[in-house]
Amino acid sequence: MILQGESSWHLTYGFMAVLFFGAVVASYAASLFLSLLFEAPIVSLLRIVHPLRAWK
Repeated sequence: MILQGESSWHLTYGFMAVLFFGAVVASYAASLFLSLLFEAPIVSLLRIVHPLRAWK
């Protein structure tokens, strides 16, 4: 039980599982956002510098 704050929380296994999977989903979402934020412009620049050849 956590006794800080205005109310206490009972840390059951279900509540701890929800907190854990919430943290996992939040970290994956943040990593996806950061990956798209930094990787997409670099890939676009690489496609401009080294364009793919058209197949004949």
